[in-house]
Formats: sequence, C-alpha cells, structure tokens
Amino acid sequence: AALLNMNFRGRDETIVAGLIKGKSDEYFLYYFNPWLYGNHISFGFEFEKSSYNHHAYEIVNNINGINFFSGFHLSQKNKFKYILGYTSHQMSHNIDLSYKYIDVRMKYYYDSRDIYIDPTEGIFLNINLDNRIGISDTKSILQFEFDGESYMSIFKQFPNPVLIYRFNLYLQASKNEIPLFFKKYLGGYELVKGYSSIPNDNNEKFSHLIESDNYLFQSIKIQNTLLPRQILFSILGTEVEIGCDFKLFFDYGIGALHEENFNFSNSIFGYGAGSTIYIDGSELNIDLGFNKDAEYRIHFYGTIDND
Repeated sequence: AALLNMNFRGRDETIVAGLIKGKSDEYFLYYFNPWLYGNHISFGFEFEKSSYNHHAYEIVNNINGINFFSGFHLSQKNKFKYILGYTSHQMSHNIDLSYKYIDVRMKYYYDSRDIYIDPTEGIFLNINLDNRIGISDTKSILQFEFDGESYMSIFKQFPNPVLIYRFNLYLQASKNEIPLFFKKYLGGYELVKGYSSIPNDNNEKFSHLIESDNYLFQSIKIQNTLLPRQILFSILGTEVEIGCDFKLFFDYGIGALHEENFNFSNSIFGYGAGSTIYIDGSELNIDLGFNKDAEYRIHFYGTIDND
C-alpha cells in the first residue's frame, strides 16, 4: 500500500510513502523536486527500511538506509545525479553479519534515443561510480558500472526491425570479500537468459560460473513490431495505448571474483526469442532463453518507464 502525490504543492514535486508486506517487507518514504532552480537542478531524499530473502541462499538481508540526491541537465542529452547517504545491512539466518556504509555515488546518463519507449535509433548510456565507505569493521567497496545500448533501424517499413547492441561492464574493488548482497549473477532475465540466477539450479557444468563480483556482458537483439502501438480502449476516461514486439537475442557473459582476472574459458552463451507487450509507460516481457546445451529457461518480467 502507498500514498502517492505527483504534483505535491502544485509544483510537479513527487512524494510517496508506503509499505509492502509479503515475500519481502519494505517501508519507504520518497520525495523528489525535479526542478528546484536553474537548469533542471533537482533535489530529493528517500528513506528505506526493508527485509528480504536472498534469492540463492537461506539468508535474510535487513536494510536501513537514507539518501539525499541532487542533479542537473547539460543540454537535453546529458543528465548528472549525485547521491549522499547511509546504508546498513544486517545479515541473519545461518550467519549473523553487520555492514555499515557511507555512500557517495555519482550517476551520468547520455540519451540520444528518438523515443524513450521502444526506440528505433540512438544511444542510451548509463555510467555509475559508487564509493561505499565502510564504518567500524566494514571494509570499503568501490563499484563502477558502464551500461550502454545502441539502437539502429534496419529498415523503416513494417515490421520495422531494430538492431540493439548492449555492452555492460561491472567492477568492484575491496580489501575484503564482497558481501553476498553485492554479488552479481550472470543468469536470469537481466543478463544471460538461458541460465538461472540461482547457481545450483543450473547444469553442474555451469553452476560455478553464475555467481561473480565483476562481470562483462554483451547482447545483440533484433526487435520487430507485431502490433504497432495504438490506443485500443479507455478506462474511466483514460486512454490506454497497447503494442507488441517480437525479438530474437544472443547473450554473452563472463564473470570473475574481485581479485581475479577475467578468464574467457569461463564464458557463458545464451540465445532465444521473446515478446514485449507495451501498456502505456510499462512493459511486460516473456523470453525463452537457451544455454549452450540447448537447455531452456522461461522468464516473465516487467519494466516501468521512469523518464
């Protein structure tokens, strides 16, 4: 349940307060002013208290955090965001560990896509630099991510095929082991779709290749229009736009522990097909992914456009 006001004080400010109970428990308060002054200079804060089960281990992660953030635009294509906050993680169940961080983070976005939802041309680039400064016995962690997507229209006529290339590099450095809540998993719907994000759910030939601290991921996708986006009906006077695409994809990933180099003999490959259903600013994806041994995984997941 949540209380939402996207025009707080009549100034396009957003304030959200709520709670989620179920598989994970979460309490949150969020405030954002997109245009405090000047060239889209923004300000906001968020408070989070949550508890969730780790997807691969019998461990509960209890999180308390507060963040303050600000940012600005440099022309229409460049956005900068700066975050300062505090986060604590209490791991419980078979182990009992506590981690505390002062978070100093910077995000940069470059966006030249022709449209935000289902683009046909342009580049979307996301660069994150996170300095998580450990408090007390917690070791500091430096995290870097480069995630870029390039869109190129193959031809303009129906079904309007678009070639999409994605390159994603994620690196972490610390003087100690990377905690479980910062581990990365090459399988699943977000990366190589022919594998599970739970290491032991994969063939034993691949299970040890899924969990990592650092990774390199690349994907090539061809996306075609099945149903052009159009307004099909209205609900309570609000028009609802719906469309549908069909896609073919090839995924490649390689992972490593934070003190190891990438070993290309540990690479995993995946391929498959799927469909994306567009409902206004949201997406519903259904993907069928295969691994190198032609074993398959089916993934259902959604995304929401936040631009």
